[in-house]
Formats: sequence, C-alpha cells, structure tokens
Amino acid sequence: MTLFLLGIDQQILPLTLKMVSEGGLPSLEKLIREGTPNQILCSFPLWTPTNWATASTGADSGTHGLFAWQVKMPSGQMLSSFHSNVVNAETIWEAAERAGLKSAVIHYPASMPARTKVSFIVDDDI
Repeated sequence: MTLFLLGIDQQILPLTLKMVSEGGLPSLEKLIREGTPNQILCSFPLWTPTNWATASTGADSGTHGLFAWQVKMPSGQMLSSFHSNVVNAETIWEAAERAGLKSAVIHYPASMPARTKVSFIVDDDI
C-alpha cells in the first residue's frame, strides 16, 4: 500500500479545482484524477505551524501543543515550531512505523530531527 500526501500551504481547494477544470495545473490534475483531493479544517490559532502539525497528527493545537511560530522549551530554549521536538502528538509517519510500515517524509514542517527509526525523513531546514 502506498499513501502519498501532498500539502500545499494556503492552497484553496475550490479555486484549485476550478483552475484544473479550465485546463490549468496539469500535474495537479493527474494527482486529483488518480487520488482524492481534500481540504482540512483549520485549527486555532490560524498559524501555518499550528495547521501543519494538525494535518500530520490529526490532533488539535491543545493536544499537539503548537500555538505560535516558536515554542519555549522547559529548559528555556526557544525552538522553531518547525522542529519535531516541539510536537507533543504522534505524527502519521510515527504511527505508520509503530504499525510496521515505513514512510518517506520529504520537507514536511516539524519532521526534523527525525523521531523515527526506520522511516526516511529528508529535510535540511529546522
């Protein structure tokens, strides 16, 4: 089984579908035709890191703990909300690994440093 999740920040699905129906965005058109396009509901506060964490964990901000662009750690250190150590919930790739599956995660916010053992997490920006 292969699952491919493509996240595009601030992409508006109805507008995307309209552009695809008019012949634009041929690469996205193929992905939509062969897959299932969906739009997620925002988690409050309406910040980019909050909602990337919500999409990857299925948890709301009260559970995953991201409310801002930076998080103050118990040590007093400030970390970017795109650092995996600030996410307090299990991600979909961590759950997949726990179930015996391997994942490949490419440039997904808060995926690095990797918290997995056998999955592939590729990113150079934490």
